[in-house]
Amino acid sequence: MVVVENYINKSFKNPYLSSVAFEIRFPSSVRIIKDFSNFQDLINEKYPNFGEEIPFFDFSGKTKAPENLKKYIFSERGGKNKVIISINALAIITTDYYQFEDFKEQVDNIIIHFNNSFDVKFCLRIGLRYINIYTLEDDLDESLSESKELFHPFFNTELIIIDQVFNNNIEIRKQLPEDYKITLRTKLQFNKAKDKFEHVLDFDAYTRNKISIQNYEEPFKNLRNYEKTEFLRFVTEKFMEKMEFID
Repeated sequence: MVVVENYINKSFKNPYLSSVAFEIRFPSSVRIIKDFSNFQDLINEKYPNFGEEIPFFDFSGKTKAPENLKKYIFSERGGKNKVIISINALAIITTDYYQFEDFKEQVDNIIIHFNNSFDVKFCLRIGLRYINIYTLEDDLDESLSESKELFHPFFNTELIIIDQVFNNNIEIRKQLPEDYKITLRTKLQFNKAKDKFEHVLDFDAYTRNKISIQNYEEPFKNLRNYEKTEFLRFVTEKFMEKMEFID
């Protein structure tokens, strides 16, 4: 077992992170959708690309989706960092995560611009999600053997071998201290594009405590610490060696 205290404050050269997302949710406000031009101006230099995302529904003949379902997406030219805003949520997403301090600085800057643009007083939910993907082999038996060396499995690996399962998805929900909660997801999946199996570790923590938006930083840091603790409980020392921590 990995000793959590040895790594809880460490950063890693190879974090194997597919994406990291920070999100705040707040009471719905149509004003955010009607006028976000000031917010767009403030972040435009770093996030110049703009688009809309609309969930697919049958709107019974309506020509456009209701405004409260739309998401407005601002992204960097390379697309690795995004800001998504809707009638009741703000999310900052990166696929280029290096260490928490860098991501927090990115979030802090967006929150400052958000507060300067909108009159949102408090959050109803704050969430932080880390999705880790480790590429295994093209053979199922070899992939499971390597997976067991690197991760403590949530699932019965012998059944996967017997049944030749190509996808296996397990979800666990846990209560954490101080009204924080976390959903742990682990998956063994076959990536057709890579022609290899992958092991996915997905940690999605949140708190639904109503707090002032000005006080988001402490919950943000707490979520990160809880998620990193859970992550360290499900990986082995061999995996930690592959990640190569930074002194």
